[in-house]
Amino acid sequence: LKKTNDSTIRLVMNSEMGPKLLDMELSPTGYKIIYAFKKLNKKGVLKIFYEDFGALSCIIIRKKYPIVNNNLSSNEYIFDIGKKRKIIYTADTLSRTFISGRIEERKIIKSIFHYYFVPGTPEISSMKLKHQNFRMTILLNKIGL
Repeated sequence: LKKTNDSTIRLVMNSEMGPKLLDMELSPTGYKIIYAFKKLNKKGVLKIFYEDFGALSCIIIRKKYPIVNNNLSSNEYIFDIGKKRKIIYTADTLSRTFISGRIEERKIIKSIFHYYFVPGTPEISSMKLKHQNFRMTILLNKIGL
């Protein structure tokens, strides 16, 4: 993930062997495909990638206001994204940084993601995305947000 400007993030996915699988730009209003591997170039698959990585990078919640649930050790920020779908972020109460999140549709969890930080800093070192409907776990190591 790399921030290209205030409202656009570029996602480039490579396989472990090196070939590019997906290159897309994410914005609060939608996505633009620069390149997609033939088997990934399907509208439903691309929409899932947009929602998952848009939620992970927080790009699709820009200019939206959350409902906040306060707990002793963490806060939940709930964003309605339409059609009985919502994104729920859990943040540490003290640092106020997101530590995890999930996408729910009709109270069924679709995706779960986690943020990992450089020790002692608010800088994100890596992110992990796990989709619940099919076996997919993605670990992001290069992040330029």
